[in-house]
Amino acid sequence: MKHQLRKQWFAGLTALLLMGLSLAVSAGSSRAFIPMGTADSVGVMGLESHRLTSTIPGTVNTHGSALTPDGRYLIVGSLTAHDNQEPPARPESVTEDEHASHHGAQGGAASKQPGTGRIYVVDTNTNEIDSVFEVPGPVHHVLVTQDGRYAVSTHPMGGGISVVDLDSGEVIEVIATGPSPNYIATTGDGQTLFVSNTGNGTVSEVDTRNWFVKQNVRIGGAPEHMALAPDEDYHLHQ
Repeated sequence: MKHQLRKQWFAGLTALLLMGLSLAVSAGSSRAFIPMGTADSVGVMGLESHRLTSTIPGTVNTHGSALTPDGRYLIVGSLTAHDNQEPPARPESVTEDEHASHHGAQGGAASKQPGTGRIYVVDTNTNEIDSVFEVPGPVHHVLVTQDGRYAVSTHPMGGGISVVDLDSGEVIEVIATGPSPNYIATTGDGQTLFVSNTGNGTVSEVDTRNWFVKQNVRIGGAPEHMALAPDEDYHLHQ
């Protein structure tokens, strides 16, 4: 059956041909946080001066960023696969035993998981990395759910998205969407995510209440970045 996309949804969910890195602008603040790619850092730009005021080091091939709803933390992804020869940072809310158990540590050394990805949690008050969490592959884009509980990442080499609990650092869901998932957009109520799959010209509609793909709609081309229109008229037809 041929897939069709209503004109209203196509106008609302537009694939923006943005060749670059996603920046995050802090609400109620005069700063923008800019992933700096292979410069291995995050740039902090003053919106009034239009100049970089500082950089946050310690990230690797930084790509994609999103702020928690309160603006306290910035989540940034790494577009490089990591060997994990050092254990990831332990969140303050997790005990040493829980952290060791989750990451398979034995005798104080974390198990190695070649090829995994990372997301960095940056404290925007101090501009320092607070935590580093493992995710299943290099990350292109990240999104924080509206309740501030989860970070969702796209994994172009893995064909899907992952959902990380920001309190525990655990990956609670890995969801297949399509080849080369690129970008994520969410509805105003936070109950639906849209994932653009560049590899096969589709957009996946994901239910965030149960974390499953409701449907994939073929739009053709190679969709990348997206934006939802304010009226959110996103009805899809098979």
